[in-house]
Amino acid sequence: MSITASDIICYGANVMAETDATANVGGAIDKTVKMVFTALAANDTFDVVSDDADDNSQTVTITGRLADGSIDTEVFNLDGTNLQTGSTTFERLLKAVVSATYEGTITITEHSGGTTVATMEGSDDAPGGTAVLEVRRLFYGAVAAAEAAGAGDKLLYEKVFIANTHATLALTTAEIELTNDGTTSNILDFDLEGSVNDTNSVADRTTEPAGADMLGAPTWDDSKKAVPGNQLGDRTTGTSDHIGVWMRLDLDDGEAAEKATFTLTVTGNTT
Repeated sequence: MSITASDIICYGANVMAETDATANVGGAIDKTVKMVFTALAANDTFDVVSDDADDNSQTVTITGRLADGSIDTEVFNLDGTNLQTGSTTFERLLKAVVSATYEGTITITEHSGGTTVATMEGSDDAPGGTAVLEVRRLFYGAVAAAEAAGAGDKLLYEKVFIANTHATLALTTAEIELTNDGTTSNILDFDLEGSVNDTNSVADRTTEPAGADMLGAPTWDDSKKAVPGNQLGDRTTGTSDHIGVWMRLDLDDGEAAEKATFTLTVTGNTT
């Protein structure tokens, strides 16, 4: 069967920043961490459930931003296929962490309307061969870290990986593009690492990745970029199945807070 959209997954890196002081941001791919980009339609509580009855001893800790801008957490005790309803009203999901390995697929939804915000695949379902223990948004807490008016602009960098999780097929002539910025002032850009399966990191998220490690100078924009080597290999071979993608967030002096999502589009050919 050909590669489908569900085979292409955006994973996190070994170190995902939660403050500007978080050290050694980036590094190698971490397939236990999956990135989530879905925004809530409105402030809401969360529901959490697994599709496997055996997932009944783990907890899911959701961390999110409240309507007043503060960050809070809520803990859900999994009870197999029985839906667990929350009581904390969040403005957005920042991350969700499972306490231990599990088997099925955990689904996190908005209570009102039931829109799926994130899924976490356990040992029986994980397409990458590794159970997902955490889902998270990029630039955790970046709104709180934005500079006050008069303090100057701030550039933040964070690394994710685009991976081909198909067991036998490569995605050839692979390209990546930021097709939807999502922010009102187009403050997101990206560039690719200069080689597949890299492990590069930066001192902290305020540090620009070294030009020598990147495709170009680097070139921060939305434009389509070819994956080095022109393909993402299959996950079984494991020699070229993922590429590091550095995202740049440009917070202007006095930038107003906003809630937005963005789209990285991956294209290529498959048999």
